[in-house]
Amino acid sequence: MSQERILIVDDEVTIVELCTEVLKLHGYAVRGVTSGREAIALLESEFPHGGFDLLITDIKIPDVDGLTVLRRGRELDPYLASVIITGYGTIETAIEALHAGAQRFVLKPFDTDDLSEAVEEALDLRRKEQERLSLRAQMPLLEISHALLAEGNADILAERLLEIVARQMKADQAVFLLPDDDTDEWRAAAHVNGGAALPDRITPAELWQTLIRQPEGTVSLSLADNEIAIALRSGQKPIGL
Repeated sequence: MSQERILIVDDEVTIVELCTEVLKLHGYAVRGVTSGREAIALLESEFPHGGFDLLITDIKIPDVDGLTVLRRGRELDPYLASVIITGYGTIETAIEALHAGAQRFVLKPFDTDDLSEAVEEALDLRRKEQERLSLRAQMPLLEISHALLAEGNADILAERLLEIVARQMKADQAVFLLPDDDTDEWRAAAHVNGGAALPDRITPAELWQTLIRQPEGTVSLSLADNEIAIALRSGQKPIGL
């Protein structure tokens, strides 16, 4: 498991150094800065490379306040965990921080146990949310598995599988094309959501001349405006479209 990454923001250098030292001892990868602008710049530059798992920030920072930093971090990553460290523990501050996405508070002065506990609780919330999202992402595969086991009619099975795919891709129309054994064409095996408006047959020339190979290996092509075809493959062999 890779190290969880933490960004610490506080205009007090001693606070940044203390938090950094403590959290590194707990096995985290830690970066510390003393200005809000620097924090936002780091959040933005690191986001394409995996970003941070947790933001620890003071609220009162001279240039850009901590809640502004937190809001920007949550814009980049809605599941960014967060801990607020502050010496201004008012109800109004707490409510504003909660609205910005804060999950835990540590009041100054604090001891290292309080900090470590708050960090672990906030990261645990992030882990659970990521697990929930992962399970949600696997639901279409579960639906497809159930369809394969429950349906013996190939035509009905093709329609059910296409319905699942179209729903996940939020497609207005969809058609499932298979290679025709008797001709060189690909024929429509199923339609959903009015997919009859899409082509019932397509020739190899129409298909292969417009192919685009994606970096991840998926083969797709544009059939017309706002229409995309994705090849279904068994190993290197295309078996459907």
